[in-house]
Amino acid sequence: MNSTMKNNYVATNKSNPTGFYPRKKMWEAFKLDLENAVTGIKMERKDYSKPKYMQNQYTMTIALWGFMSLPVMIPYRLGIVRFTETDLKGFVHLWGIIAYMLGAEEEFIFCKDVWNGWEECKDYLREIFRVYLLPQMLELDFEGQIMIESLIEGLHKM
Repeated sequence: MNSTMKNNYVATNKSNPTGFYPRKKMWEAFKLDLENAVTGIKMERKDYSKPKYMQNQYTMTIALWGFMSLPVMIPYRLGIVRFTETDLKGFVHLWGIIAYMLGAEEEFIFCKDVWNGWEECKDYLREIFRVYLLPQMLELDFEGQIMIESLIEGLHKM
């Protein structure tokens, strides 16, 4: 993809093909809340976004993390109320199978032995959030803001 074509698909403050602009005050409050929440937490800040549109094992694994880990880490907040630990272990195992079927290499599949290492699995999922995802939330670019705000607005209308 040449640079002219690539720029046609990238939303910036100056050139936004979607016409949607994030709410400035909301993002200022979001950043302040997030910074207050992570005070005292040691995080690694790395740039995993270069090149921007690259699909690799990392990006696929992080996408799968979003589907698999939140029901395990915060089931009640998601409205999951009647479950057992065995149910959650089975859910994690299912997502391991899905990851494998999508082509994830074995080393990138989360919690391969949920039956013997459940607490370690949950700790590992939290660690991924703390080390990899939370720092990226502190440094969202314009497109990231549009994506998150559009998702929130869409869910609100459901």
